[in-house]
Amino acid sequence: MKKTVLMIVALAAGVAAMVAHGMVSGRHARPEKSVSRMPQATADTSGFTALASETKTLGLGDVKVTWIQDRAATQSASLFPQAPASLIDSLGLRGGIPSSMSVFLVESKGMRILFDTGLGGKDSRLLHLLSLMGLTPADISFIYLTHLHGDHIGGLMQGGRAVFPTAQVFVAKQEFRGWMRMPAEKKAQVEKMAKAYRLNLHFFDFGDYLPGDVKTIDASGHTPGHTAFRVGDLLIVGDIIHGAALQLADLDLCPTYDMEPAEARAARKRILQYARMNNLVVAGMHLPAPGFMKF
Repeated sequence: MKKTVLMIVALAAGVAAMVAHGMVSGRHARPEKSVSRMPQATADTSGFTALASETKTLGLGDVKVTWIQDRAATQSASLFPQAPASLIDSLGLRGGIPSSMSVFLVESKGMRILFDTGLGGKDSRLLHLLSLMGLTPADISFIYLTHLHGDHIGGLMQGGRAVFPTAQVFVAKQEFRGWMRMPAEKKAQVEKMAKAYRLNLHFFDFGDYLPGDVKTIDASGHTPGHTAFRVGDLLIVGDIIHGAALQLADLDLCPTYDMEPAEARAARKRILQYARMNNLVVAGMHLPAPGFMKF
C-alpha cells in the first residue's frame, strides 16, 4: 500500500510540474501555436546504439527486458499530413522515417511477460526469435496489451487458434469497451481474439498493478484506452511515437493512426516528460532498432 501511495504521489508531482510548465492543462493539452519539442538526449549519453540484429536485452536492476523486432519497418512521411514539408526535408526524411514493429519480453519477479504480440502472419519473427532464446509460447505466463490495433494483437492468433493458450492476457477496460463500440468490420479481429482467449482474458483500470509489479498508466488518445506500463526503471509506451525522428522534433505531430489526435498529443507530451523526469528507459513498439530511448 505504501509503495502504491508513493507511486501515485510521484505521478501526481510529475503532472503538476508539467501543468506548471504549460505542457498539459487539466486532462488534455491544448494545441500550441509554436512547435513543441522534446528535450533531446546527446548521442554520448543515450546509452543505446541501433543494432542490425533483431533482439537486444537490457538489465535494469531486478528487471530484464528484451526488445524483439517482429518486423522491420519504415514509416512514410505521408502518415503525418500536418508535418511541414520543410521540416521533413530538413530532417532528411523524405524517403521514410526509421521505425520498427516490435514487442518486448520482460522478466520481473520471476515472471515472463510479453508486451504486445506484433502483427502475426507468415512474416512474423516473434515465435522464431523466442525459440532462439529457448522459449516456446507455453513459457510466456502473461501478455499485457498496450492497445488492440492489429499490429499489436495479430500474434495472439494463428489459423484461428490461440498461439499462447496458457498465457493470461490483460488489456485496459477502457480500451476493450471502446473497440466493442466500433463498427463490426473494425472490431472483428478483436472479437475473434477475445473469443479465443475468453478463459484467460482480464481487464484492468488505469493505475492498477499487474503481476510482476507492473504499473498501468493512462496513455489514451492513440486508441480509446491506449496504455503505458512501468516496471522498475522501464517505461513501455506502446504507440505514443510512430516516427521518432520526426515526432521528437515536433511532439504535436500525429500520425493518421491516432484516433483522437488532441488526446494522443497530450499523452505523448505527458508520458515522455514523465520518463525524462524519472530517468526511465523508454521502450516503444515503433521506435527504430533497438527499440529503446533514454532522455
